[in-house]
Amino acid sequence: MNDKADTIETAALDDFLADLDDLGQGDLLALDAAWRGADPIARRTAWLAASRAAQKHGLTREIEAVCDQAMHWATRGDNRPPLYHIVGDDIGWLRLRTAAAPALVDAAVAIALAPYLNERDREILLEPWDCVMAALDQDGDGLGSSKRGGSAHESQ
Repeated sequence: MNDKADTIETAALDDFLADLDDLGQGDLLALDAAWRGADPIARRTAWLAASRAAQKHGLTREIEAVCDQAMHWATRGDNRPPLYHIVGDDIGWLRLRTAAAPALVDAAVAIALAPYLNERDREILLEPWDCVMAALDQDGDGLGSSKRGGSAHESQ
């Protein structure tokens, strides 16, 4: 079942994970809003397809790790396990990242399983991320100051 040719899209996933640190407050708010505004039935169907694809290609552990990486960023601010506890001013930032976590996990899974998902399922899972990235690309200003340079915390 797990053929050596069956792997996740690591280069694209690495790019996605690196982009997370460039998200500002407005980006996270837009990401959460886009995810909440999407069709939950279509998203559930796309998730089932992703789960089946991961199982079929022996990538379940890899996809669990991908989800964990996205959740680590959302709950701790980076893609590594926590070394400290978030306190003070970081709590507001944590709330924004946590609210955007479902959209980030969906996008990470869609990117990692891109070769194994049909176009519709991939688009459904990526739609909130793509909406925010399109807005950033469209006007050059983006929704969060961190895409224009400077730290993401400067936009607080």
